[in-house]
Amino acid sequence: MYRNLLICLLMATALTGCAKLEKVNHFLPAALAWFNQTEQELLAVGRPLTAEELEIAHKVGVSQPEKVRLVVRPDFPIPSDPQLRREAERLRLGSDWEGGRTMGYAILLKPEFATNRTMLTHELVHVTQIDRMGNEDFLKRYLIEMELLGYENSLMEKEARQVAGEAF
Repeated sequence: MYRNLLICLLMATALTGCAKLEKVNHFLPAALAWFNQTEQELLAVGRPLTAEELEIAHKVGVSQPEKVRLVVRPDFPIPSDPQLRREAERLRLGSDWEGGRTMGYAILLKPEFATNRTMLTHELVHVTQIDRMGNEDFLKRYLIEMELLGYENSLMEKEARQVAGEAF
């Protein structure tokens, strides 16, 4: 009896995981187009890193820290496409909860985090991850981890929190 229950639970978990992966694959092309376009828009208006910020970027392994641009603003962009917007909001993008976000080589920080070195370091770790993977693979893995593990358990987020915590 317990064996059958365990098999049913494992099958349900696998099916749920497969459905979530299909969902990510469905939204990935539109999400990637939005991510890349938004990155370019932010790079055009962002400021270069200061000498101290460049030092942090070097420390966490950003390959080309001179390309990073920082944008401080009270709200962060969210997709205009209704379906993509719903998914972004479900992941809490654009919410008050979000204090920083990395989009390629563009880093967004809310004003209350503009001088927070730990938050900047966390976001620079995401730039390093993007260096390793490229925008598409980074975004796909990030979305899969959000779907399957959630923010707190995401391996990419854990890496960023760990490195930022060790740096300061």
